[in-house]
Amino acid sequence: MMARILPIRNAILILAIALASPQVGEADIDISSGFWSATYNCPDQKEGDATWLTCDGLKAYGNWIASTGQVEQITPLANMAAGGGGSGQRHWIGSGKNNNSGSAQFCLTAPQPELWFRYYTRWQQGYFMSGQQAQKLIYGVGGGPYIDTNGGDGIRVVLNGNVVAMSTAGVWNTIMGGQVSNGKWHEFQFHLKAAGANGGGDVWVDGKHVLSFTGYDWGSIKGWQCVIYPENVESNATGTTMYQDIDDVAISTKGYITSLIPGGATGSAASPPSAPTNLRVQ
Repeated sequence: MMARILPIRNAILILAIALASPQVGEADIDISSGFWSATYNCPDQKEGDATWLTCDGLKAYGNWIASTGQVEQITPLANMAAGGGGSGQRHWIGSGKNNNSGSAQFCLTAPQPELWFRYYTRWQQGYFMSGQQAQKLIYGVGGGPYIDTNGGDGIRVVLNGNVVAMSTAGVWNTIMGGQVSNGKWHEFQFHLKAAGANGGGDVWVDGKHVLSFTGYDWGSIKGWQCVIYPENVESNATGTTMYQDIDDVAISTKGYITSLIPGGATGSAASPPSAPTNLRVQ
């Protein structure tokens, strides 16, 4: 059973990836070419349908329903116009803790010791995230790691309840201009590497390198196979249920994934820049 989110002071974006068996959906993804991507080029569907989830090789995870009745969807309303076409994934977030719709995941045919994962996302304009609230944007079926950030501006990597690395700047407040969503699309990219004592990871937000750490041993984790996104939440102080859209997901085992949008989703550099600042490695 996957743990639900607890109050987190310095977190919104949450990454979690792990060795795990798929829950629902299509066959595992063959990434022997080193690259895979999806634009949600599939029929409209929603959580609870007999066909949920059959779209671009993705799988369903979790059957959660927001307290106001909203469920996870594939819909043209969630498409990023500047992306590769198709539709998009609409996630719903209500006020309070663990009040959200379900998740999607990809599962590869075999664990990968190093991978990059990129997606574009937007939170409905007016969505509010304070420094005391958090959301898991990606989560590992088998327990980790995850990466989180909140309505403050930091981001951290967490494994088995322990903070592996964290940065204190460059995320929510930076890209939104405050604690309230600007309703625009933003690009997130994650990198994980398992190499004994030489493991590590990175996070880029709108092309900016906001977190990097090396020299970390992931222990029993020798690679990553399944990635859930997004996941549970303690968020949204607006008193309403609001959407989060996700589109144009991509996975690489060969290196950083180039932005679909010249200059990045909000005009920042699309290639990995110099080392991030405000970094602390535990």
